[in-house]
Amino acid sequence: MSLQISIEGLPVLSGEVLSPASAAFESLKEPEDFVRFACRLRGQFCIVIDQGPRIVAITDFGCSRPVFYTRGGGWKVTTRLVDLVPSSGGHVAKDALFFYVSRGGVGIVPFHAGIQEVFPATVAFFEGERLESIPYIDWSTFLETRPIAPAEAERRFVEVASSYLLPIARSRGPIASLLSSGTDSALIAWLLRQCGLDAPSLTADYRWKRYSEFDGAAESARALGVSHQRVHMTASSRREAFSEVNSSRQQAPCCHSQVPVMYALAQHAQRRGISTLVTGDHADALFLGFDRFFQGLPADPAAYSQAVAALDTRATLGRLYQPPQRTTAWTELLSAFGCTEDERLASEERMYSANCREMSAWIGRAPLHTLQQLIGQTWAGISWQNTFLPVSRAFDDRVEFVSPFYDIDMIRFAMSLPIEYKFRDGRTKVLLRDILQRVLGSSIVKRASPNPSRIWRLAPDVRERSLQPRFLRPLYDRLYRRNLLARGAMWHQLDRVAALGTWLGRQPLEMVS
Repeated sequence: MSLQISIEGLPVLSGEVLSPASAAFESLKEPEDFVRFACRLRGQFCIVIDQGPRIVAITDFGCSRPVFYTRGGGWKVTTRLVDLVPSSGGHVAKDALFFYVSRGGVGIVPFHAGIQEVFPATVAFFEGERLESIPYIDWSTFLETRPIAPAEAERRFVEVASSYLLPIARSRGPIASLLSSGTDSALIAWLLRQCGLDAPSLTADYRWKRYSEFDGAAESARALGVSHQRVHMTASSRREAFSEVNSSRQQAPCCHSQVPVMYALAQHAQRRGISTLVTGDHADALFLGFDRFFQGLPADPAAYSQAVAALDTRATLGRLYQPPQRTTAWTELLSAFGCTEDERLASEERMYSANCREMSAWIGRAPLHTLQQLIGQTWAGISWQNTFLPVSRAFDDRVEFVSPFYDIDMIRFAMSLPIEYKFRDGRTKVLLRDILQRVLGSSIVKRASPNPSRIWRLAPDVRERSLQPRFLRPLYDRLYRRNLLARGAMWHQLDRVAALGTWLGRQPLEMVS
């Protein structure tokens, strides 16, 4: 049987990066063979296997690399949405628009009506008239926490991360870390050194020092003994990045504020022959580094445990999900598409209700901190699709981003840790902070990652304006004027509309359907 195999990302199997030439594909016959195979894969990936009469698609645990499909004269399945655009309805999908307006990114529903996406952690079989989707991860097996000594927890953390990163380094060649002034990126730089890799660290630097993390990153690099490279970030490089991540080959508009920075870092890496950039992304969601996870709860471990044990189902759900809120911020944008705030709110409420129903089944089976980790995993790849993936696409995947915190083995390990490794005496992300403090001899003060977008957005961009569809141009102009009067304070809204308009202006799409 002749196989046509497409692989996106860098799946690791048995200590090697999987390639289409792998003999492992030859033994996949029955559905259970594919499910067992999928369960062995690590990292971020999607795979499409065309067996002739049957097409099989496999997504990673969070769908960081999407698989798209449509039906019309037979199944069409691909890792590149652009391949299916001629087969789409030529309209913007309402739910995709509402997700973008509410959250500033694309969700599981593609922008092109008539095109669908395979769900996370799924093996999908397309054959004849039938589509069969089989989830291959049982999240109930991730819910048990187990005691572990601190030294063993650190050893296990390093072992899991190294066994994922080393095969990628062997396969891809030159590798580097992205170093900010924070804990996670410093830990990544240290991990690469622990792996025996001569991996430089890259840091973006701005003209305005108040926004730059370079000095803090340089201090971490010196303490860790790793080489450090400065990547200058300017208004011009931001404009180039914004255009490229919203080009016709991108699957959706991209307005994440850190994406232009990632683009500049990837461009720097490519020019120096570096093909892989390792980031600490997702560490906060996985190891509960965000303050919101513990807001309003006691810092004392015993008091914390008592407080969360007293939460009923409704109160627990309230800590896991924020209910949708009505807003007037996007009325003009929705109106330009012939939609209303009521429709957007109804779409958000449907997702909220579905999330609560799904999570209710787990409440009572695991402590709050494990449930908080769980909700951060099931759709984790969506944030990756809105940040790192557009940058990789802009460079035709010649530069790949990877994070050991998106590896399924790391997720299983992190979720098994007791609460004291995640939250103790008011400190979040305890295991990671303790490891780095031991390595550096001091702790790193938590700091936001600002950038000068507020300043950059004050200057008019004539080319960007010319790319806006005619029906969005009046709104773009109004937002530009308002942002100017507000001294840049509305740059987030302007970015969101500008990205949507730039991308739509390059797509064969009409109004919503």
